Amino acid sequence: MFPVILMCPEYWEGLTAWIKDKMLGEHDYIDADDLNVFTMADDVQTAVKTILDFEKGPGRSGIELPGGMKKA
Repeated sequence: MFPVILMCPEYWEGLTAWIKDKMLGEHDYIDADDLNVFTMADDVQTAVKTILDFEKGPGRSGIELPGGMKKA
């Protein structure tokens, strides 16, 4: 896991609406929690805070495998 930050929410509005309407709502291809994979930010300070908060979080010492996956 790592933070994905979408800068300029207005730019991403169409894509995120499509994800919510089609991928989640209409087709049920994703789970509602999947929408938490990314963070929208209007400014650099919010983006930096998101990254630093993630880094300071518990067990955030590198890339983590999703639940149920094992290293080969």
